[in-house]
Amino acid sequence: MAGQREWDQFIPQREAEFQQFAMAFASAVGSSPWTYGISQSDADTIQRAVDEFNEAFALASSPLTRTPGNVSVKDTKRNQLESLIRMYAAQFRANMGISNASLIEVGVRRRPTKLQRRHCPASSPALVLVARTPGADTLRYFDSLTPNTKAKPYGADRLELFCAYVERGCDVLPTVHDAQYIGSYRKNPIVVHHGFRLHTCEPVYWARWAGHNCDVGNFSLPCSMPIAAKMKESKQTDKAKQAGDAAAQEHASEHDKSNFPDEETPGLAA
Repeated sequence: MAGQREWDQFIPQREAEFQQFAMAFASAVGSSPWTYGISQSDADTIQRAVDEFNEAFALASSPLTRTPGNVSVKDTKRNQLESLIRMYAAQFRANMGISNASLIEVGVRRRPTKLQRRHCPASSPALVLVARTPGADTLRYFDSLTPNTKAKPYGADRLELFCAYVERGCDVLPTVHDAQYIGSYRKNPIVVHHGFRLHTCEPVYWARWAGHNCDVGNFSLPCSMPIAAKMKESKQTDKAKQAGDAAAQEHASEHDKSNFPDEETPGLAA
């Protein structure tokens, strides 16, 4: 999957960057077509397609000649040139007679000799309930082992979210076995709509990573509004306790100084 994604994205998307890439590709191939196992006529075909795109791109970029017709011609020429480059690049990539240095000159990577399967990470995600609006909850997620980064861990393709409901006022929380699948997500934040059910029930969430091969990781800890409130209260209690301990130590230090004044150093008294 990763190799296929890199192969799909080796051609720049921006017009100016694509133009530079195509010109470099045609120049490298045209200077020594035999190095890439093609004929001079093939190299001339690539160069002719590049010249046609450059002409169309110049007309579509100038404010004096930028018309819907010229823009459409430019898009057509780009698609034709990009398809041509992809066709020849696929041949170059599979040709083991072409050196890696020559492939680099045309911006193509060597095809991997052995593709490795990416496994879903064993770590679990962490969920944070950031907002509650009428009938909906907004969640954010991150990897529990790397909480300071927004990126999903290597091997994780998406996040699978599960939810179970508990009646308000009930002290017994449901388990992950009671939860139902909500959906898969690849971007933060996540908005989960509950409708009128939030008036009588409290949703509890779990999540896990899912890989490219439909393998899954471990479930996260439960996340809900009461749990978030308890965690916040616990943090405030810890901060208050730390502040009280610091004040007590400062008071004890002042008390010791008052009971045991510093003795005068012998020989320094007037």
